[in-house]
Amino acid sequence: MMSPVTARRIAMELKNTQAAKSPKWIVSPLPNNNFEWHFTLRGAQGTDYEGGLYHGKIILPPEFPNKAPDIFYITENGRFEPGEKICLTATSWHPEHWTPTWTIIMLLEAMWTFFLTEGSGIGYVAPSGNRRKELAKASRKFTCEHCGMSALAAEKILIENEKNVSTVKPDIIYLNSSQSSKPIPQNQFGLK
Repeated sequence: MMSPVTARRIAMELKNTQAAKSPKWIVSPLPNNNFEWHFTLRGAQGTDYEGGLYHGKIILPPEFPNKAPDIFYITENGRFEPGEKICLTATSWHPEHWTPTWTIIMLLEAMWTFFLTEGSGIGYVAPSGNRRKELAKASRKFTCEHCGMSALAAEKILIENEKNVSTVKPDIIYLNSSQSSKPIPQNQFGLK
């Protein structure tokens, strides 16, 4: 059974991810599992990932937000190994760095920015630029067998979000202004 703290936090995450729209990513929990959130990230323009639509999942532990989640990519993307837990400060690889003020939105923003840098670590890959471009093109044909989201359906949502970016609320929101001093990027969208 889900604890009251976890239930409140997941409800807050769902509300926040459905409240605003990002032209960079979309996210939503599976209809029958609030601990598994699927996302699609859009490859950044001007990079080897441009045109790519990369699908993955965030697995929340039963103790969320007091324990860090795991993040996996499902599609090949040229940055992270599909099916492998990704080693980031904000994942279960580094529980000593996790803070409950971090949100799913912050995780997605971090994951998107990792496509803009090179690095190494657990779950990282470094193919050639040409291979990354091939994977970006191939990613557009993907449909997730678990959540049903296709890359092209995700792209339609992201393009619509991009058109409406000027209507998005301010870039920063806070979990609870009386408890948190860490800003939370407000670039979010829930699948419908």
